[in-house]
Amino acid sequence: MMSRKRQNDVSDETVRKRSKFSGAMIKLGAYAAYSVIFLLKKLNRILCDSAKAFTSKTTALILGVIKKFKSIGRKILLPFVSCLKPSRGRFTAKRAETDLTVSSIRITNFKQFINKTVNYAVPAAAIVVFAAVLANASKIDRQISEHNAGSDVDNDVFIAASKDLGFADEIADEVSFEDGKLRFAQPYERFLEDAGTDDISVIDSVGVFSDGQFIGALTDETELKNILSSGLEEIKKQPDVIDAVYKNVIEYRKGVYRTDTLTDAVSIMEFLNSGTEEKRYVVEEGDSLYLIAENNGITFEKLLEMNPELMENPDLCVIGTELVVERSSSNLPVVITKEVKEKAVLPYETQTVESDSLFVGETEVLVDGVNGECENLLHITCEGSTELSREVISSSVIAEAVPEMIAVGVKQREAVGTPDSAETVLEGNGMFMWPVNGGYISDVFGSNRNHKGLDIAAPEGTDIYAAAEGKVIAAGWNTGGYGYFVMIDHGNGYATLYGHMSKVIASNGAEVKCGDLIGEVGTTGDSTGNHLHFEVRYQNVCQNPASYISVNSTVSSSEE
Repeated sequence: MMSRKRQNDVSDETVRKRSKFSGAMIKLGAYAAYSVIFLLKKLNRILCDSAKAFTSKTTALILGVIKKFKSIGRKILLPFVSCLKPSRGRFTAKRAETDLTVSSIRITNFKQFINKTVNYAVPAAAIVVFAAVLANASKIDRQISEHNAGSDVDNDVFIAASKDLGFADEIADEVSFEDGKLRFAQPYERFLEDAGTDDISVIDSVGVFSDGQFIGALTDETELKNILSSGLEEIKKQPDVIDAVYKNVIEYRKGVYRTDTLTDAVSIMEFLNSGTEEKRYVVEEGDSLYLIAENNGITFEKLLEMNPELMENPDLCVIGTELVVERSSSNLPVVITKEVKEKAVLPYETQTVESDSLFVGETEVLVDGVNGECENLLHITCEGSTELSREVISSSVIAEAVPEMIAVGVKQREAVGTPDSAETVLEGNGMFMWPVNGGYISDVFGSNRNHKGLDIAAPEGTDIYAAAEGKVIAAGWNTGGYGYFVMIDHGNGYATLYGHMSKVIASNGAEVKCGDLIGEVGTTGDSTGNHLHFEVRYQNVCQNPASYISVNSTVSSSEE
């Protein structure tokens, strides 16, 4: 019983301390909230009295800002104030009803959280809001004190500046008024060109921009618009010109600009019509195209673009050559479209016909081709001397082109050399003959060793023939494994090679006919026995010789 009574005494003391502290905090919060409202009313009255010194427009702007702060402060503070008294009453009634025992004052966690919020958070929030409102109110008060009642600043300029800044209450941070001038604490982006000067005299005017770059300000843009429009009309009157437009976008933006940027239409046109002249460089000893480009701050590709003759022949870059390293440019380029007529070549076509009087692989020009001529109507778009594009609108033929006629041989060659056995059958197109007097195939093209030709085994000294008409382009010893060899160019991209000869008969540079004796079978070079290594090449790529030789085939038999 004694320990239970002691517990009750401790609980009573704890409750009394909590009740006393909570009551003190609630009173402090209430006093702070009432003080904020009272000070706001006083501040409102002071500001309203001070505003009488200003014009109606300025007064309306400032009162609007104050009204905005007053409304925000009231919305934030009134809910706090309204909840204080009911919370205090409910708290006192609840304490009176309890028997002050430890068990009777236990409440749920949620109720404890609410109780602590009312006792501590509400007063603290009221103090924070009160400090914030005072800070903003002092900012506006400072702004009002800085505004001289005798200022010569036009109210329209003041309003325009506030609109540029976005929010009226930002004016206090960004701009102030003194001696009839706008002064920027943090220079606004439109005045950054003033190189940090914070004392700026401004005027309500029209800014002129070319592709976003500020050029100058005008009191009225009408004259400049007329000059620019007249300039384009004069260009359109030139022969062949059907359209002309300015490459840059010219914009006119109304706003507040520095008075020292105010100019006239003539001065702006002088700037727009000016530009840079073409710059040339004379090649000196030790120069290279890459070095010239780097030293002049351009890329190698840009240098070639400005000097197209170098793309066709880089050897033109010799000492004393003048190269364009910077093209002439204008601050306001004009893009012109011309309508011109130009004559152009109509290239002839090539047609082929089969001829049984020519062997396979042989060709003959029957009719020479003649180019035709036409006249094209073009739309050519230029920027200065640089052509940007051209479009063919229509075309009329002046002279028709005459097609070239070429005969292509289909006649099969009569076999000069034939294999020893009739069982050796090759059904190629007949472009090349069997190149040996007898013999047999000892290894095919490709095989299991990536063989590049056809091996024809025959006794040493057996005759080797030219497989087709052509010119000997190599004859003699080959160190790459062919031994004694002969190579013949047959034209049209074809060539044949004959390797491992025991004797070379054809001479380098000689013209040979199909079936001419060019050497004898042997086993020189990289060879293990007497045979002819025979290659057929097209565009220097080895082909299967069996696709070009026709022996003992149904085609040759039927022709016989």
